[in-house]
Amino acid sequence: MLVTNYRDYQVSVLKNAFLIGLLLSFTALQCFAQSFSIQELIKLSEIYPEEALEKVEQQLLLPHISASEKAMLQSLKADVAYYVDQPDLILGASEQALASGLLNEHWQVKTLITKARGHFQMKENKLFLNTANDAVFKSDRYDLTVLKAASVIERANANALFKNFTESKDDLTLANRYLKALPDSFTKGVMQERYSAALRLLSRFEEAIESQHTAIEIFKKVKSVHFLAISYYNLGRVYDASGDIENAIKNMELSYQWAKEDNNKLNQAFSLSRLAEYQLKLNQVSKAEITLNEALRVADESPSFRVQFLARKDLALLTCTKTYESPCQNALKAAITFAEKFKMTADQRDLLKRLAQAYFHQERHELAYKTLKKATDISDN
Repeated sequence: MLVTNYRDYQVSVLKNAFLIGLLLSFTALQCFAQSFSIQELIKLSEIYPEEALEKVEQQLLLPHISASEKAMLQSLKADVAYYVDQPDLILGASEQALASGLLNEHWQVKTLITKARGHFQMKENKLFLNTANDAVFKSDRYDLTVLKAASVIERANANALFKNFTESKDDLTLANRYLKALPDSFTKGVMQERYSAALRLLSRFEEAIESQHTAIEIFKKVKSVHFLAISYYNLGRVYDASGDIENAIKNMELSYQWAKEDNNKLNQAFSLSRLAEYQLKLNQVSKAEITLNEALRVADESPSFRVQFLARKDLALLTCTKTYESPCQNALKAAITFAEKFKMTADQRDLLKRLAQAYFHQERHELAYKTLKKATDISDN
């Protein structure tokens, strides 16, 4: 373009400088994002999953990445979303990754395992079992040993939820052989967590405690404070299931302390909610109420709708131990609305039954019947 006067020349120079600056900024952003390989993001997710999730989402926004890279990033996003308890992101990202048709055999099975865990978190038990079965089938087909172990563990959990105890036991026997052969690593630590969960569902508490301690030692080695909080949380749950409430409280308090050290609101809220549940079992009602109110405050600072719901649900149930009047009913309605919003159908159904019970105790029989019917009309996935 011909510059006709000095003013036009100045404008032209400024425009070119702006465009060059914009181009350099965009190139710098590309270089920054490209400095994080998939493997680097995986390592980051093991120690700082929230930061890793943010960086994965930044990568996905870049226009230069290939379709196959995008598919792997979606799979990784689902994986990290599992670590920070966001099942909506797990399911959305895993479905996009699988639908692309661009994942290699390893990433296909890895994504199916993560998707199964997302269905587990949403209490979509049929989908959980079906997806875990698919992961086991493909890990066999592709001869992927480590992923076969992880797939089998998920199927063991799913079968236990359906009380298919023989099938679950057989899967755990197979999984245990794999676990013993694997060197300690972050991946093995996560697998030990899920292995312990299945043992707990089968009431094999001593084995579950031993497995959970193995996970704790692994996460200490890899210096993952985030997962130490989760490990002590799960250990507390095993002790609770075994009837040892004192040790359940002790380990849930340890979970909370690790979560505070990690400055992780999500894990703090989960630990406090469970701690309040155990305090209530010991009839420490006032203490439980204080703990739950703190859990609700912290939960609302976290990104997880699941822990936000859990705090509301537990607070409602605690309120209903004192009265069936308006405070109980209002708290239940608030939790039901939350469950409905996020399509947590199993929880919604259970809370509607509790609300019907509250109406029945007030002799509001017609309203109790309508509420109970609404609960029974909600179908499982």
